[in-house]
Amino acid sequence: GLQTPRRALLSRSKLEIHSLLELDRKYDFFEVWDLFPVLCPDSICQAVRDGNPLFFDVDHMSGYGNVVLYPSLSKHLDALRMKAKHIREDVTE
Repeated sequence: GLQTPRRALLSRSKLEIHSLLELDRKYDFFEVWDLFPVLCPDSICQAVRDGNPLFFDVDHMSGYGNVVLYPSLSKHLDALRMKAKHIREDVTE
């Protein structure tokens, strides 16, 4: 259908999430951008938002889905740029 309980999706992706978080803990420059809260902010995950599909198919975001994700990705990348800037400043001091 066009909706799924959030807990069901989190349960299905538990191994992948665990693996990514392990890599994030192990490697200083490994970054995880968690898009799940953006795509599923409520207890029921919807495949359609504001009358527009978030997904093209099971594995791909739609153009609208990309628009929904962009602000979160942009914020994450800005934070990474700031982190890199501080690292460069620490190294050059």
